Amino acid sequence: MLQLPNWIMKDSSIIVKRNSNYYFQVIGQLHITKRELCYLVVYTEKWTTVEKIYYDHTFWIQNMSEKLMSFYLNCLLPELVDPLYGKRLLISDIRDPDGDQVIR
Repeated sequence: MLQLPNWIMKDSSIIVKRNSNYYFQVIGQLHITKRELCYLVVYTEKWTTVEKIYYDHTFWIQNMSEKLMSFYLNCLLPELVDPLYGKRLLISDIRDPDGDQVIR
């Protein structure tokens, strides 16, 4: 039997799970591009399915916005301002953004 860990059967259709990385990526891309609809195509050698995914602003606010803002402010922006690429990069240089513990 074919196993698709990121999809579920609903009303004899295969749909993406709302907690999968695929769904998060689609909602993020819809938000950034200011689109309302995405056609997600799943293709295998034996079958193909197309799912319409509509932008869900509530999902964006509750599950993505704050995490992405935190990533931007704590990880991406500091690297843009003071790049560490090419500098000393040891495991001891990696710090938890919420504290002083080394991430291992």
